[in-house]
Amino acid sequence: MLVKPAAAPAMLALVTALGDEEHRTAAVVTFVTTASGLSLFGIGAAFWGMLAGGVLLLAERASRG
Repeated sequence: MLVKPAAAPAMLALVTALGDEEHRTAAVVTFVTTASGLSLFGIGAAFWGMLAGGVLLLAERASRG
């Protein structure tokens, strides 16, 4: 599989994040939101990705007790 050099760090980060089952869903939501290029109110996708993943992670921890 041929991957552009700029994509390699993102792929490595995603593989590392997906290795831990406890944080897998939050990691995927963070990655997908950030990769989507979402921009609201002049705030970029990186912020929204971190916010979405962080909120999901907190919600998952709260539901586990």
